[in-house]
Amino acid sequence: MLDAATLAAALARACPDQPAWAAADAVEVVARTGSTNSDLLERARAGTLAPRALRIALEQDAGRGRLGRHWVAPPGAALALSIGLIWPGGPATLEGFTLACGLAVADAAAAQGAAARLKWPNDIVDGARRKLGGILVEAAPRGPEATAVVVGIGLNLAPHAALAEVTPPASDLATLAGRAVDARALVVALVAALEARIGRFAREGFGPSVAEFDALHAWQGRPVRLADAAGNELARGAVAGIAASGALRVTGADGRETEWKHGEISLRDGSDT
Repeated sequence: MLDAATLAAALARACPDQPAWAAADAVEVVARTGSTNSDLLERARAGTLAPRALRIALEQDAGRGRLGRHWVAPPGAALALSIGLIWPGGPATLEGFTLACGLAVADAAAAQGAAARLKWPNDIVDGARRKLGGILVEAAPRGPEATAVVVGIGLNLAPHAALAEVTPPASDLATLAGRAVDARALVVALVAALEARIGRFAREGFGPSVAEFDALHAWQGRPVRLADAAGNELARGAVAGIAASGALRVTGADGRETEWKHGEISLRDGSDT
């Protein structure tokens, strides 16, 4: 069982360079909510989001992913949380931020013995490209030089019948690690990894992390189809890597490379859908 007081104490120890985690109300654990992201985003838009906030729900009934897709999070078998922070810059300075968060999730999974991989722009997968979880980053302006950012993370912790019915197929951290994953340890590892990655992003941008993302990208070098939210094809070719901006680089059959900031990729043979 996740406990707010225990988590707060652990985060204060794990993130000594971020004193905001020592605030009495920095960590919340609720039995049920619609969406942890919506909860914190409401505060962000109202201007009441704290410098750091962690909200965890044991059960969500309106969880969502990118493009408004419903997120399946079986109680006890999945982790649903959102982290709120105040970013010292406008939205334009957040290019590549979601991908940096993906690297943080991979770091935390590795600390639990699970070798997770990534799918541009915001999915966490296993080596067979089965979905382990996802990231949803949302933002609200906070004056001319700051942005309130909410990072939502959903991760499958253990096998569950509901996950077996998901298309494309899903996986979980326990299966990948070969043992049960301790939820409290995972939460602490996630927040600590995010602090480290966000700190590096603030200093250097995403560019110096591109090679790491490419190495973990399960679609790197593969022939893919890129489509928009309606399923219309935008590009077809091989994934050449990620740009410093976080855009996907695709090399077409004619050898010409294009960059895309939005879209959904799938293998051209359809084996990942």
